[in-house]
Amino acid sequence: MIFTTKKSVLEALPIYLAKYEEVRDIIEEIDHRITIYVESNLNIPENHNFYEILGVFRFIDYFDKYGFATAKYRQFVKYYENMCWPSDKGMQSFKLTPPQAFQFANIFG
Repeated sequence: MIFTTKKSVLEALPIYLAKYEEVRDIIEEIDHRITIYVESNLNIPENHNFYEILGVFRFIDYFDKYGFATAKYRQFVKYYENMCWPSDKGMQSFKLTPPQAFQFANIFG
């Protein structure tokens, strides 16, 4: 499918909701933050822009078609979340937010 407007994306939402439901448990097992972000895009599209929703559609299509490198994703998340970054409180590590987890999942998915 080719989407050129947000209206065409909104019309395709039921299709992608059904596709997502097929793989939801697998994605939840990989990282619940990805599930939070994907469900937010699919269930409340008015809070997200055209490209965020298209990114979720692409993720679902690719997840279904090509699978997901779960071990590599988890390895990256563990590495990232254990890195220390300078902050007002000194060196500190940070947890990924749902949008960040989704962005990195797109790389490994």
